[in-house]
Amino acid sequence: MTKAMAYKILGITSGTALTDIKKKYRQLMHRVHPDTEAFSTRAYDFTAQEINEAYDFLRKNMPEERLGKADKNTTSSRKQHGKTAYRQS
Repeated sequence: MTKAMAYKILGITSGTALTDIKKKYRQLMHRVHPDTEAFSTRAYDFTAQEINEAYDFLRKNMPEERLGKADKNTTSSRKQHGKTAYRQS
């Protein structure tokens, strides 16, 4: 897979922030996922598997400076919260 193909599959442009890529990915998966087929009336040119592969490719190949502090802090704060929530006293 190439970056150009991943951007095409997700329907986004080069330079899109990771948070916007995630939003687009979720929108598309709600639209094309086989479990929601009965509710979706709009077709899409790519399958759920292709969308997953494109998202995974972009996420893994995202430059560090474009990941954004919010994404890193959100992940670490969730892990931190999970550790303290289950600690026995």
